[in-house]
Amino acid sequence: MTKLSRIIIDNLKNVVHGEMNFKSKDKYLNVVGIYGQNGSGKTTLIDAVGIYHDLVTGRMMKEDVIDYLNADPSVISILFENDGKAFEYVVRLELVDGQALVTGEKLRTSKLPNHTYKKDVFSFEYDVANNETKIEPEKGNFSTLEIPIIATAKDRKSFVFGNVFHEWLKRNEGVKKYSDLRQAVTLIQRVALQLNIHTEVMNGYLATGNFLPLSFVMNDKHAKSTGTLPVSLQKYEGSEKGGLHYKEPEAMLIKNVFAKISNVIEQIVPGMTLLTKLYEQTTADGEGKEFRVEILTNRQGKIIPLRAESLGVQKLISILALLMEVYNNPNQIVFIDELDSGIFEYLLGELVQVMSDGARGQLIFTSHNLRVLETLPESKIYFSTNDENNRYVQIKGTRDSNNLRNLYLREILLNESERSLYENTDTSSIKFAFEDADLDDEEQAAINPYHDYSFGL
Repeated sequence: MTKLSRIIIDNLKNVVHGEMNFKSKDKYLNVVGIYGQNGSGKTTLIDAVGIYHDLVTGRMMKEDVIDYLNADPSVISILFENDGKAFEYVVRLELVDGQALVTGEKLRTSKLPNHTYKKDVFSFEYDVANNETKIEPEKGNFSTLEIPIIATAKDRKSFVFGNVFHEWLKRNEGVKKYSDLRQAVTLIQRVALQLNIHTEVMNGYLATGNFLPLSFVMNDKHAKSTGTLPVSLQKYEGSEKGGLHYKEPEAMLIKNVFAKISNVIEQIVPGMTLLTKLYEQTTADGEGKEFRVEILTNRQGKIIPLRAESLGVQKLISILALLMEVYNNPNQIVFIDELDSGIFEYLLGELVQVMSDGARGQLIFTSHNLRVLETLPESKIYFSTNDENNRYVQIKGTRDSNNLRNLYLREILLNESERSLYENTDTSSIKFAFEDADLDDEEQAAINPYHDYSFGL
Protein backbone atom coordinates (compact mmCIF):
# COMPACT_ATOMS: atom_id res chain seq x y z
CA MET A 1 0.00 0.00 0.00
CA THR A 2 1.46 3.35 -1.11
CA LYS A 3 0.38 6.69 0.35
CA LEU A 4 1.08 10.33 -0.40
CA SER A 5 2.78 11.83 2.65
CA ARG A 6 3.94 15.36 1.77
CA ILE A 7 4.17 17.99 -0.97
CA ILE A 8 6.55 20.97 -0.87
CA ILE A 9 6.39 23.79 -3.44
CA ASP A 10 8.95 26.57 -3.88
CA ASN A 11 8.66 29.48 -6.34
CA LEU A 12 5.77 28.24 -8.44
CA LYS A 13 3.20 30.80 -9.58
CA ASN A 14 2.29 32.84 -6.48
CA VAL A 15 3.76 30.38 -3.96
CA VAL A 16 7.27 31.25 -2.73
CA HIS A 17 7.06 28.40 -0.22
CA GLY A 18 4.28 26.10 0.83
CA GLU A 19 3.97 22.58 2.13
CA MET A 20 1.24 20.14 3.06
CA ASN A 21 1.46 16.96 5.08
CA PHE A 22 -1.05 14.21 4.39
CA LYS A 23 -0.30 12.34 7.57
CA SER A 24 -1.56 13.13 11.07
CA LYS A 25 -0.40 11.32 14.21
CA ASP A 26 1.15 8.56 12.09
CA LYS A 27 -2.11 8.02 10.20
CA TYR A 28 -2.52 8.83 6.53
CA LEU A 29 -5.31 11.26 5.71
CA ASN A 30 -7.88 9.82 3.32
CA VAL A 31 -9.49 13.21 2.61
CA VAL A 32 -7.92 16.69 2.59
CA GLY A 33 -9.78 19.89 1.66
CA ILE A 34 -8.00 23.12 0.73
CA TYR A 35 -9.74 26.44 1.34
CA GLY A 36 -8.78 30.06 0.86
CA GLN A 37 -9.27 33.39 -0.83
CA ASN A 38 -9.27 33.65 -4.62
CA GLY A 39 -5.71 33.83 -5.92
CA SER A 40 -4.14 32.54 -2.71
CA GLY A 41 -2.44 29.43 -4.10
CA LYS A 42 -4.97 26.60 -3.92
CA THR A 43 -4.82 25.69 -7.58
CA THR A 44 -1.02 26.00 -7.55
CA LEU A 45 -0.93 22.72 -5.61
CA ILE A 46 -3.01 21.04 -8.33
CA ASP A 47 -0.71 22.50 -11.00
CA ALA A 48 2.38 21.20 -9.16
CA VAL A 49 0.95 17.69 -9.03
CA GLY A 50 0.08 17.97 -12.72
CA ILE A 51 3.72 18.77 -13.53
CA TYR A 52 4.86 15.78 -11.46
CA HIS A 53 2.37 13.52 -13.22
CA ASP A 54 3.39 14.60 -16.72
CA LEU A 55 7.10 14.16 -16.00
CA VAL A 56 6.89 10.81 -14.25
CA THR A 57 4.64 9.31 -16.93
CA GLY A 58 7.15 10.33 -19.60
CA ARG A 59 5.14 13.16 -21.10
CA MET A 60 6.38 16.58 -22.08
CA MET A 61 5.46 19.37 -19.68
CA LYS A 62 2.60 21.47 -20.98
CA GLU A 63 3.60 24.68 -22.73
CA ASP A 64 1.74 26.88 -20.24
CA VAL A 65 4.19 25.83 -17.48
CA ILE A 66 6.29 28.81 -18.61
CA ASP A 67 3.54 31.02 -17.17
CA TYR A 68 4.09 29.44 -13.73
CA LEU A 69 7.81 30.27 -13.57
CA ASN A 70 9.79 33.40 -12.73
CA ALA A 71 13.44 34.43 -12.39
CA ASP A 72 14.05 32.02 -9.49
CA PRO A 73 14.14 28.23 -9.98
CA SER A 74 10.94 26.39 -9.09
CA VAL A 75 11.22 23.24 -6.99
CA ILE A 76 8.53 20.62 -6.41
CA SER A 77 9.04 17.82 -3.89
CA ILE A 78 6.61 14.91 -3.47
CA LEU A 79 7.05 12.24 -0.79
CA PHE A 80 5.41 8.81 -0.85
CA GLU A 81 5.55 6.06 1.75
CA ASN A 82 5.35 2.33 1.21
CA ASP A 83 6.13 -0.74 3.32
CA GLY A 84 8.33 0.98 5.90
CA LYS A 85 10.22 3.17 3.43
CA ALA A 86 9.83 6.71 2.11
CA PHE A 87 10.51 7.69 -1.50
CA GLU A 88 10.92 11.32 -2.50
CA TYR A 89 11.00 12.85 -5.97
CA VAL A 90 12.32 16.40 -6.33
CA VAL A 91 12.30 18.31 -9.60
CA ARG A 92 13.73 21.75 -10.36
CA LEU A 93 12.42 23.89 -13.21
CA GLU A 94 13.93 27.03 -14.69
CA LEU A 95 12.75 29.60 -17.21
CA VAL A 96 15.48 29.95 -19.84
CA ASP A 97 15.04 32.02 -23.01
CA GLY A 98 11.28 31.68 -22.79
CA GLN A 99 11.38 27.91 -22.29
CA ALA A 100 10.62 25.81 -19.21
CA LEU A 101 13.53 23.43 -18.65
CA VAL A 102 13.98 20.54 -16.21
CA THR A 103 17.35 21.53 -14.72
CA GLY A 104 17.46 19.10 -11.83
CA GLU A 105 15.95 15.87 -10.51
CA LYS A 106 16.56 13.94 -7.33
CA LEU A 107 15.43 10.59 -5.96
CA ARG A 108 15.80 10.09 -2.21
CA THR A 109 14.94 7.17 0.06
CA SER A 110 14.72 6.86 3.84
CA LYS A 111 13.52 4.43 6.48
CA LEU A 112 10.30 4.98 8.42
CA PRO A 113 9.02 5.99 10.87
CA ASN A 114 11.66 8.65 11.54
CA HIS A 115 13.19 8.99 8.06
CA THR A 116 16.51 7.53 9.17
CA TYR A 117 19.14 6.25 6.74
CA LYS A 118 18.25 9.04 4.32
CA LYS A 119 20.04 8.59 1.01
CA ASP A 120 20.09 10.39 -2.34
CA VAL A 121 20.09 7.43 -4.72
CA PHE A 122 20.36 9.60 -7.82
CA SER A 123 20.40 13.30 -8.63
CA PHE A 124 21.55 15.65 -11.33
CA GLU A 125 21.83 19.40 -11.73
CA TYR A 126 22.12 21.05 -15.12
CA ASP A 127 23.97 24.38 -15.20
CA VAL A 128 22.41 26.02 -18.24
CA ALA A 129 24.80 28.97 -18.37
CA ASN A 130 27.87 26.74 -18.60
CA ASN A 131 26.14 23.79 -20.29
CA GLU A 132 27.45 21.46 -17.58
CA THR A 133 25.89 18.72 -15.48
CA LYS A 134 26.65 17.45 -12.00
CA ILE A 135 25.53 13.90 -11.22
CA GLU A 136 25.52 12.28 -7.79
CA PRO A 137 26.53 9.98 -6.25
CA GLU A 138 29.88 10.55 -7.95
CA LYS A 139 30.84 6.87 -7.71
CA GLY A 140 27.73 5.75 -9.53
CA ASN A 141 29.26 5.32 -13.00
CA PHE A 142 26.82 7.86 -14.42
CA SER A 143 29.27 9.78 -16.64
CA THR A 144 27.77 8.44 -19.89
CA LEU A 145 24.46 10.11 -19.01
CA GLU A 146 25.62 13.73 -19.14
CA ILE A 147 24.80 14.42 -22.80
CA PRO A 148 21.34 12.73 -22.69
CA ILE A 149 20.49 14.77 -19.56
CA ILE A 150 21.12 18.03 -21.40
CA ALA A 151 19.09 16.92 -24.41
CA THR A 152 16.14 15.79 -22.28
CA ALA A 153 16.12 19.02 -20.23
CA LYS A 154 15.61 21.02 -23.42
CA ASP A 155 12.69 18.78 -24.42
CA ARG A 156 10.67 19.71 -21.28
CA LYS A 157 10.82 16.07 -20.16
CA SER A 158 12.08 14.10 -17.18
CA PHE A 159 15.41 12.37 -17.63
CA VAL A 160 14.95 10.04 -14.66
CA PHE A 161 11.68 8.71 -16.06
CA GLY A 162 12.71 8.79 -19.71
CA ASN A 163 13.79 6.09 -22.15
CA VAL A 164 17.56 6.65 -21.89
CA PHE A 165 17.65 6.19 -18.13
CA HIS A 166 15.24 3.27 -18.36
CA GLU A 167 17.62 1.51 -20.77
CA TRP A 168 20.58 2.32 -18.50
CA LEU A 169 18.77 0.70 -15.56
CA LYS A 170 18.07 -2.40 -17.66
CA ARG A 171 21.73 -2.72 -18.56
CA ASN A 172 22.64 -2.52 -14.87
CA GLU A 173 19.81 -4.71 -13.63
CA GLY A 174 22.06 -7.08 -11.71
CA VAL A 175 24.16 -4.40 -10.00
CA LYS A 176 23.33 -4.49 -6.29
CA LYS A 177 24.30 -0.89 -5.51
CA TYR A 178 21.50 0.34 -7.78
CA SER A 179 18.75 -1.67 -6.07
CA ASP A 180 17.43 1.32 -4.08
CA LEU A 181 17.48 3.43 -7.23
CA ARG A 182 15.50 0.86 -9.20
CA GLN A 183 13.02 0.52 -6.36
CA ALA A 184 12.52 4.30 -6.16
CA VAL A 185 11.97 4.68 -9.91
CA THR A 186 9.55 1.75 -10.01
CA LEU A 187 7.47 2.89 -7.04
CA ILE A 188 7.18 6.53 -8.08
CA GLN A 189 6.16 5.51 -11.59
CA ARG A 190 3.59 3.10 -10.18
CA VAL A 191 2.11 5.83 -7.99
CA ALA A 192 1.72 8.09 -11.03
CA LEU A 193 -0.44 5.41 -12.66
CA GLN A 194 -2.63 5.38 -9.53
CA LEU A 195 -3.02 9.18 -9.49
CA ASN A 196 -5.76 11.15 -11.25
CA ILE A 197 -6.26 14.89 -11.52
CA HIS A 198 -9.56 16.59 -12.38
CA THR A 199 -8.80 20.25 -13.08
CA GLU A 200 -10.98 23.34 -13.10
CA VAL A 201 -10.29 23.58 -16.84
CA MET A 202 -12.29 20.37 -17.23
CA ASN A 203 -15.26 22.05 -15.54
CA GLY A 204 -14.93 24.78 -18.16
CA TYR A 205 -15.32 22.20 -20.90
CA LEU A 206 -18.71 21.30 -19.43
CA ALA A 207 -19.83 24.91 -19.66
CA THR A 208 -19.28 24.90 -23.43
CA GLY A 209 -21.98 22.25 -23.79
CA ASN A 210 -19.91 20.35 -26.35
CA PHE A 211 -18.55 17.48 -24.30
CA LEU A 212 -18.24 16.02 -20.83
CA PRO A 213 -14.71 15.29 -19.54
CA LEU A 214 -15.16 11.78 -18.14
CA SER A 215 -12.46 11.13 -15.54
CA PHE A 216 -12.28 7.45 -14.73
CA VAL A 217 -10.36 4.46 -13.44
CA MET A 218 -11.28 0.97 -14.59
CA ASN A 219 -9.56 -1.94 -12.85
CA ASP A 220 -9.96 -5.62 -13.50
CA LYS A 221 -7.78 -8.70 -13.04
CA HIS A 222 -6.07 -8.34 -16.39
CA ALA A 223 -5.84 -4.63 -17.21
CA LYS A 224 -6.24 -1.09 -15.96
CA SER A 225 -7.46 1.96 -17.85
CA THR A 226 -7.32 5.45 -16.38
CA GLY A 227 -7.47 9.06 -17.48
CA THR A 228 -10.02 11.46 -18.95
CA LEU A 229 -12.02 10.97 -22.14
CA PRO A 230 -14.18 13.60 -23.86
CA VAL A 231 -17.76 12.34 -24.20
CA SER A 232 -19.90 14.21 -26.69
CA LEU A 233 -22.94 16.11 -25.41
CA GLN A 234 -24.02 17.20 -28.87
CA LYS A 235 -27.19 16.04 -30.56
CA TYR A 236 -26.71 13.09 -32.88
CA GLU A 237 -28.82 13.02 -36.04
CA GLY A 238 -27.12 10.05 -37.67
CA SER A 239 -25.50 11.79 -40.60
CA GLU A 240 -22.89 14.19 -39.17
CA LYS A 241 -19.33 13.92 -40.35
CA GLY A 242 -17.88 16.09 -37.58
CA GLY A 243 -18.01 15.69 -33.82
CA LEU A 244 -16.45 12.99 -31.69
CA HIS A 245 -15.93 9.48 -33.05
CA TYR A 246 -14.56 6.54 -31.09
CA LYS A 247 -12.86 3.29 -31.95
CA GLU A 248 -14.71 0.23 -30.69
CA PRO A 249 -12.52 -0.29 -27.55
CA GLU A 250 -12.99 3.37 -26.55
CA ALA A 251 -16.74 3.22 -27.12
CA MET A 252 -17.05 0.05 -25.03
CA LEU A 253 -14.90 1.59 -22.30
CA ILE A 254 -17.17 4.65 -22.14
CA LYS A 255 -20.24 2.40 -22.01
CA ASN A 256 -18.76 0.35 -19.17
CA VAL A 257 -17.74 3.42 -17.16
CA PHE A 258 -21.24 4.90 -17.40
CA ALA A 259 -22.80 1.57 -16.41
CA LYS A 260 -20.57 1.58 -13.33
CA ILE A 261 -21.48 5.20 -12.52
CA SER A 262 -25.21 4.58 -12.97
CA ASN A 263 -25.33 2.29 -9.93
CA VAL A 264 -24.15 5.12 -7.67
CA ILE A 265 -25.68 8.22 -9.28
CA GLU A 266 -29.13 6.77 -8.50
CA GLN A 267 -28.39 7.23 -4.79
CA ILE A 268 -26.96 10.73 -5.19
CA VAL A 269 -29.63 12.05 -7.56
CA PRO A 270 -32.60 9.92 -6.43
CA GLY A 271 -34.30 8.02 -9.21
CA MET A 272 -31.76 8.84 -11.93
CA THR A 273 -30.03 6.16 -13.98
CA LEU A 274 -27.82 6.50 -17.05
CA LEU A 275 -28.21 4.99 -20.50
CA THR A 276 -25.53 4.80 -23.18
CA LYS A 277 -26.39 4.62 -26.87
CA LEU A 278 -23.73 3.60 -29.39
CA TYR A 279 -24.22 4.46 -33.06
CA GLU A 280 -22.03 2.41 -35.38
CA GLN A 281 -20.89 3.88 -38.68
CA THR A 282 -18.24 3.31 -41.33
CA THR A 283 -14.97 5.22 -41.08
CA ALA A 284 -14.22 7.97 -43.60
CA ASP A 285 -11.88 5.68 -45.56
CA GLY A 286 -14.61 3.02 -45.74
CA GLU A 287 -12.33 0.33 -44.33
CA GLY A 288 -13.45 0.09 -40.72
CA LYS A 289 -16.06 1.00 -38.19
CA GLU A 290 -16.33 3.70 -35.57
CA PHE A 291 -18.92 4.81 -33.06
CA ARG A 292 -20.77 7.92 -31.96
CA VAL A 293 -21.87 7.98 -28.32
CA GLU A 294 -24.93 9.57 -26.73
CA ILE A 295 -25.57 9.58 -22.97
CA LEU A 296 -29.15 9.76 -21.66
CA THR A 297 -30.66 10.04 -18.20
CA ASN A 298 -33.71 8.06 -17.12
CA ARG A 299 -35.94 9.21 -14.27
CA GLN A 300 -38.93 6.94 -13.77
CA GLY A 301 -39.22 6.29 -17.49
CA LYS A 302 -38.65 9.89 -18.56
CA ILE A 303 -35.58 9.84 -20.77
CA ILE A 304 -33.70 13.01 -21.74
CA PRO A 305 -30.19 13.63 -23.12
CA LEU A 306 -27.47 14.30 -20.58
CA ARG A 307 -26.84 17.65 -22.30
CA ALA A 308 -30.26 18.78 -21.02
CA GLU A 309 -29.33 18.13 -17.39
CA SER A 310 -27.89 20.84 -15.16
CA LEU A 311 -24.17 21.54 -15.03
CA GLY A 312 -24.23 20.26 -11.45
CA VAL A 313 -25.48 16.83 -12.53
CA GLN A 314 -22.96 16.73 -15.36
CA LYS A 315 -20.16 17.68 -12.95
CA LEU A 316 -21.12 14.87 -10.55
CA ILE A 317 -21.13 12.36 -13.38
CA SER A 318 -17.76 13.56 -14.69
CA ILE A 319 -15.98 12.88 -11.35
CA LEU A 320 -18.04 10.05 -9.89
CA ALA A 321 -15.90 7.22 -11.28
CA LEU A 322 -12.87 8.76 -9.54
CA LEU A 323 -14.71 9.03 -6.22
CA MET A 324 -15.81 5.42 -6.50
CA GLU A 325 -12.23 4.26 -7.10
CA VAL A 326 -10.70 6.33 -4.29
CA TYR A 327 -13.37 5.00 -1.94
CA ASN A 328 -12.49 1.37 -2.66
CA ASN A 329 -8.81 1.31 -3.70
CA PRO A 330 -6.25 2.00 -0.93
CA ASN A 331 -3.59 2.92 -3.51
CA GLN A 332 -5.70 5.42 -5.45
CA ILE A 333 -4.90 9.15 -5.15
CA VAL A 334 -7.28 11.72 -6.64
CA PHE A 335 -6.94 15.51 -6.89
CA ILE A 336 -10.03 17.55 -7.78
CA ASP A 337 -9.90 21.31 -8.27
CA GLU A 338 -13.11 23.17 -7.36
CA LEU A 339 -14.94 20.10 -6.10
CA ASP A 340 -17.88 22.27 -5.04
CA SER A 341 -18.43 23.81 -8.48
CA GLY A 342 -22.09 23.35 -9.39
CA ILE A 343 -22.89 20.95 -6.52
CA PHE A 344 -25.62 21.73 -3.97
CA GLU A 345 -23.85 22.52 -0.70
CA TYR A 346 -25.75 20.04 1.49
CA LEU A 347 -25.06 17.23 -0.98
CA LEU A 348 -21.41 18.35 -1.12
CA GLY A 349 -21.16 17.96 2.64
CA GLU A 350 -22.78 14.53 2.50
CA LEU A 351 -20.40 13.32 -0.21
CA VAL A 352 -17.31 14.57 1.61
CA GLN A 353 -18.55 13.02 4.86
CA VAL A 354 -19.01 9.64 3.16
CA MET A 355 -15.52 9.85 1.69
CA SER A 356 -13.98 10.89 5.02
CA ASP A 357 -15.70 8.04 6.86
CA GLY A 358 -14.89 5.26 4.42
CA ALA A 359 -12.46 6.09 1.60
CA ARG A 360 -9.51 3.71 1.48
CA GLY A 361 -7.50 5.85 -0.94
CA GLN A 362 -6.71 9.58 -0.74
CA LEU A 363 -8.88 12.44 -2.03
CA ILE A 364 -7.40 15.95 -2.08
CA PHE A 365 -9.61 18.78 -3.30
CA THR A 366 -9.97 22.55 -3.40
CA SER A 367 -13.25 24.27 -2.62
CA HIS A 368 -14.85 27.59 -1.73
CA ASN A 369 -18.06 26.29 -0.18
CA LEU A 370 -17.63 26.34 3.60
CA ARG A 371 -20.18 23.59 4.25
CA VAL A 372 -17.33 21.04 4.24
CA LEU A 373 -15.71 22.80 7.21
CA GLU A 374 -18.67 21.58 9.27
CA THR A 375 -18.10 17.96 8.29
CA LEU A 376 -14.32 17.41 8.38
CA PRO A 377 -11.97 17.46 11.38
CA GLU A 378 -9.24 20.12 11.55
CA SER A 379 -6.54 17.61 10.57
CA LYS A 380 -8.18 17.19 7.15
CA ILE A 381 -8.37 20.89 6.24
CA TYR A 382 -5.69 23.24 4.96
CA PHE A 383 -6.12 26.98 4.43
CA SER A 384 -4.19 29.05 1.92
CA THR A 385 -2.85 32.30 3.38
CA ASN A 386 -1.71 35.71 2.14
CA ASP A 387 1.84 34.90 3.22
CA GLU A 388 3.61 33.78 0.05
CA ASN A 389 6.39 32.28 2.20
CA ASN A 390 3.95 30.07 4.13
CA ARG A 391 1.03 29.46 1.80
CA TYR A 392 -0.68 26.51 3.50
CA VAL A 393 -1.61 26.28 7.19
CA GLN A 394 -4.00 24.44 9.49
CA ILE A 395 -6.14 25.78 12.31
CA LYS A 396 -5.51 23.79 15.46
CA GLY A 397 -7.38 23.49 18.73
CA THR A 398 -11.01 23.41 17.64
CA ARG A 399 -13.62 21.95 19.98
CA ASP A 400 -16.79 20.07 19.10
CA SER A 401 -18.83 23.06 20.27
CA ASN A 402 -16.94 25.45 17.99
CA ASN A 403 -16.68 24.08 14.47
CA LEU A 404 -13.96 24.93 11.99
CA ARG A 405 -16.24 27.03 9.82
CA ASN A 406 -16.96 29.43 12.67
CA LEU A 407 -13.30 29.67 13.62
CA TYR A 408 -12.27 30.34 10.03
CA LEU A 409 -14.82 33.11 9.55
CA ARG A 410 -13.88 34.66 12.90
CA GLU A 411 -10.20 34.74 11.94
CA ILE A 412 -11.10 36.43 8.66
CA LEU A 413 -13.29 39.04 10.36
CA LEU A 414 -11.06 39.81 13.34
CA ASN A 415 -7.65 39.08 11.78
CA GLU A 416 -6.29 38.35 15.28
CA SER A 417 -3.82 35.57 14.55
CA GLU A 418 -0.28 35.83 13.19
CA ARG A 419 -1.30 34.02 9.99
CA SER A 420 -3.25 36.06 7.46
CA LEU A 421 -6.01 33.94 5.95
CA TYR A 422 -7.68 36.75 4.02
CA GLU A 423 -6.43 39.96 2.46
CA ASN A 424 -8.97 42.45 3.74
CA THR A 425 -11.53 43.82 1.35
CA ASP A 426 -13.62 46.84 2.34
CA THR A 427 -17.27 46.90 1.27
CA SER A 428 -17.34 50.70 1.28
CA SER A 429 -14.34 50.84 -1.05
CA ILE A 430 -15.98 48.30 -3.36
CA LYS A 431 -19.17 50.36 -3.37
CA PHE A 432 -17.30 53.56 -4.21
CA ALA A 433 -15.39 51.78 -6.98
CA PHE A 434 -18.67 50.72 -8.58
CA GLU A 435 -20.01 54.25 -8.31
CA ASP A 436 -16.84 55.77 -9.78
CA ALA A 437 -17.18 53.43 -12.75
CA ASP A 438 -20.52 55.02 -13.67
CA LEU A 439 -19.98 57.26 -16.71
CA ASP A 440 -22.29 59.98 -17.95
CA ASP A 441 -23.68 59.90 -21.49
CA GLU A 442 -20.91 62.04 -22.95
CA GLU A 443 -18.18 59.89 -21.41
CA GLN A 444 -19.91 56.71 -22.61
CA ALA A 445 -20.10 58.04 -26.16
CA ALA A 446 -16.39 58.86 -26.14
CA ILE A 447 -15.30 55.29 -25.42
CA ASN A 448 -18.09 53.20 -27.01
CA PRO A 449 -18.42 53.24 -30.82
CA TYR A 450 -21.55 51.03 -30.76
CA HIS A 451 -25.04 52.47 -30.34
CA ASP A 452 -28.21 50.50 -29.64
CA TYR A 453 -26.35 47.25 -30.28
CA SER A 454 -26.51 43.99 -28.33
CA PHE A 455 -23.71 41.43 -28.40
CA GLY A 456 -24.29 37.74 -27.80
CA LEU A 457 -22.37 34.47 -27.66
